[in-house]
Amino acid sequence: QHEYWEELSIGLENAAKVHDPTTAFQIIRRLRGNGQSRNHIPVQDKNDLTLTNSKDQLNRWKEYFDEMLNVDTTINKQVLQQIPNPTVDDEELSRQNAVSTLEEVVKAIEQIKNKKTPGKDDTPAEHLKVGGHYIAEWLHEIIHDVWEQEVMVKEWTEAIIIRLYKNKGDKRICGNYQGISLLDVAGKIFT
Repeated sequence: QHEYWEELSIGLENAAKVHDPTTAFQIIRRLRGNGQSRNHIPVQDKNDLTLTNSKDQLNRWKEYFDEMLNVDTTINKQVLQQIPNPTVDDEELSRQNAVSTLEEVVKAIEQIKNKKTPGKDDTPAEHLKVGGHYIAEWLHEIIHDVWEQEVMVKEWTEAIIIRLYKNKGDKRICGNYQGISLLDVAGKIFT
């Protein structure tokens, strides 16, 4: 056990020396531990009853994010009519209506940020970047097919919602959390 702690300490020290905060914080999180997994923290339902069953908790989180993200709204048609239509010249309109070029796909791959949590496909941006021109061409073919057939890749329309505690209030109350959506990198490049 002493060797384990020594190894973590050296790793943390090295990460600090080379200014690598990502590795440093990963080691700190390992050292800190977390006492209780956040997946097993009891949550309250709408009636303030504590849910301890995993299935009930999952259904409560689904209900919470569904209500938060799918708000019923009504649009006042008079207000909508007062909004001026944007003017777009023919050249820009033609560009927007055309399928992405290989150069645009390459540029989008280059611009995707590294070290971000991937979506359902579990493919980080770094993997697409390492694939170079071959991956860019392959992805361009898929994007071209999606554009021409007007059928979206199902996985590109789905996200994994991760809950993040806001660090205030009771951890059992869903309203004290916010969500982030993890999207497939290829879907981000398409958009």
